Amino acid sequence: MKLLDEVIEAHGGMDRWKKVKQVLADVSITGSTWEAKGFKDILSCVAVAADVRDQRVTISPFVMGNQRGIFTPERVAVETFDGETLLERENPTEAYAEHVYLSQWDPLHLAYFCGYAMWNYLNAPFFFAWKGVEVEELGPVDSETDHDSRLKLKFPKNLATHCPDQIYYVNKDRLLTRLDYSATATKSGPTGHLMTEHKSFDGIVVPTHRIALPRNEDDTLVPGRPKVEIKFRNVTIIPA
Repeated sequence: MKLLDEVIEAHGGMDRWKKVKQVLADVSITGSTWEAKGFKDILSCVAVAADVRDQRVTISPFVMGNQRGIFTPERVAVETFDGETLLERENPTEAYAEHVYLSQWDPLHLAYFCGYAMWNYLNAPFFFAWKGVEVEELGPVDSETDHDSRLKLKFPKNLATHCPDQIYYVNKDRLLTRLDYSATATKSGPTGHLMTEHKSFDGIVVPTHRIALPRNEDDTLVPGRPKVEIKFRNVTIIPA
């Protein structure tokens, strides 16, 4: 697909991405969602390591200063820096089945949600080309914002992400600028996720500022305090 190819190229290109093993980032993750779930300011200064061939993320420190959170789609865990498992959960998506927005989370709920979200954000748009991901090019957006085109993605069940159907907005430079979704894990309703301050790190372009806001039925965003705000302070590309 022409637009998807252009988007991937604008973010560094597939040839460059194939030479990457892992993406490391120093991150501030704040917003009203974490207060609702019982983890205010817990993620305001963390280091994230995201693999690119498989869905695996490590977040440290995690909850307590001497712990790290481990995410894979099949299992999440909290362990010490020495590798001792303190908490673990297999089939982590099942733990959200009866939740509503104000349901309190335990550390393993947090590890799953933040793990898959960070993996998605640091691997986009390259994983859009994975087998099983369906991509549809939508028409231009009629708005005064910096959105020129859109990609509608349908993700397979084995890929951990916010929800199966998502829409990414693209600007004239073919950079990702917005994501529309409804996160199954948080039960927080329709969301518009803005991406700005794109920077190149060793040839890979990453939006370093993200703000997630409530989204109306007409897809306009509700101004105010973000559900989630993410600031990447530094990103390091680890070669394969």
